[in-house]
Amino acid sequence: MKIAEISANWGRGGPGGVMKDLYSVFTAQGDECLVCYGRGTVPADVNGYRIGSAADNIFHGVRARLFDAAGFGSKRATEALVRKLDAYEPDAIHLHNLLGYYLNVDVLFRYLKTAGIPVVWTLHDCWAFTGHCINFEQAGCERWAEGCFDCPLKNAYPESLCADRSRQNFERKRELFTGVPGMTLVTPSRWLKDAAERSFLREYPIRVIPNGIDTNVFRYRESDLRARYGLEGKTILLAVAGVWNRMKGLYLVNELAELLHDEYRIVLIGDTGKQPVSEKILHLGRTENVTGLVEWYSAADMLINPTFGDNFPTVNLEALCCGTPVVTNATGGSPEAAGNAAGRVVTSKTAEEFAEKIAECRNEHYDRAFIRRNGERYDKAACAASYSELLRKEENPWHC
Repeated sequence: MKIAEISANWGRGGPGGVMKDLYSVFTAQGDECLVCYGRGTVPADVNGYRIGSAADNIFHGVRARLFDAAGFGSKRATEALVRKLDAYEPDAIHLHNLLGYYLNVDVLFRYLKTAGIPVVWTLHDCWAFTGHCINFEQAGCERWAEGCFDCPLKNAYPESLCADRSRQNFERKRELFTGVPGMTLVTPSRWLKDAAERSFLREYPIRVIPNGIDTNVFRYRESDLRARYGLEGKTILLAVAGVWNRMKGLYLVNELAELLHDEYRIVLIGDTGKQPVSEKILHLGRTENVTGLVEWYSAADMLINPTFGDNFPTVNLEALCCGTPVVTNATGGSPEAAGNAAGRVVTSKTAEEFAEKIAECRNEHYDRAFIRRNGERYDKAACAASYSELLRKEENPWHC
């Protein structure tokens, strides 16, 4: 079987990581796979195709910021991709993250509607059915259910500095993304599946396949972190994000640090830019050291995830696989891996309730071995196997 995978990058973040894992699984079982990506590079032994160039990414990004046109640049680059797909003749096409200033969805979907090739599209956020934003929960907005306008998240990624074309973008997406013969949607969370079923994408079958993680890497690991950082006797609350911003809830972490008693210590990992961080927080900055991150997950008493807009956060899964309970906001699919069996959910999204749930969690005396088993359900091998099964299931409605 020949499969073409399309995403913004290779191996980075949720979409890129899933594409990388699937490439390994498909090729190991004898399938042929082509990965088409918009940014970065792939290893020499990977059958890859770069869509456009770095200069094209920049031009598309500038156009998006000026004219609210994310996803509608890179026309020539996408026409070249279509020619590549025609020459490759895949048996199936798997779409991931189409946002990232590298692809023209108009060109791509007009091709998909006539190519006669089964398509799976994994939605990693809400952008496919909104006029602009990647997560409507940030603004508590429901306009996307009928038709976007006056977008309250115009200045959030994908940022538009000038125009607000959310109404036009919504109508263009509805026209392009509906009516694709034989397309199936996949979402990593039940929350996103429910949202997609309320959108103009409701015509397609939708299956939930959580993003997987490497449970051989993310597992309990002993360390001397408590002694090294003077945290003996403290209840360690770990907060992790690649980049901390308002959506990730940095301000709530700061508020929480001021509320908690001295027996608690918040350890913050991630890039905060120029944003202030409370002096009561141990801020370690951003890390690419996975082993060190696993040690912090293992040393922590809890992971706190104050997100205000997420689909199915990987950090929750990583913590669970290390035996660490999760306290998270009731946002998107974030509570789906936690709940009382492996943590607590904060419904009001306030620092005061966070402090209450942390205290409850501290008194729970969780069985960390049980939590680890709960996290291991999200092993990346199981994720890849589900996609492989989906591609081969004869009764699947998108199978020709």
